[in-house]
Amino acid sequence: MADAGAIAWNDGSAVILQGGAGGDGGAGAGEARGSAWSLADFYAVEATAAALAAQAPPSQRVALQLPDEGLGDAAALADALEEALARRGVGDALVFVLGDTSYGACCVDEVAAAHLGADVVVHYGRTCLTLTAKLPVLYVFGRRPVDAAMVAAAATAALADAAAAADCSGATP
Repeated sequence: MADAGAIAWNDGSAVILQGGAGGDGGAGAGEARGSAWSLADFYAVEATAAALAAQAPPSQRVALQLPDEGLGDAAALADALEEALARRGVGDALVFVLGDTSYGACCVDEVAAAHLGADVVVHYGRTCLTLTAKLPVLYVFGRRPVDAAMVAAAATAALADAAAAADCSGATP
């Protein structure tokens, strides 16, 4: 099951960051998630569908907003989200992509979503958390894989180098 820490509901006035989720939106679509991470994992598809289905009433017209570098995943993501919503009893939901936002990637394009009759915007990637006027926004920051062993080895080497440079042995010349 996907970790709900990768997503947060918000009107733009505050954001709930859980589980260390983040993302700068700087890499290409496939690059951003890496070959070892599936689209469903990176974009928290199951957690997103659960949040959308839990709305009262469940969201029926869902606008997805991705940064430009994520648009390569957009069609597959929309299909995956529609399937996940159908498994939760929201089979008539329409998931569509805002492909050319009027603002920067960090700003929710509420105007385009409203023109298309969206109930909700799911915003992927980095965000400036600008207030929205009417539509609820579900922020999905993305989950990037981390090689814990590599990070530990790099930290150990850096600490060893720093200790040697500082000569923390207490010996005097």
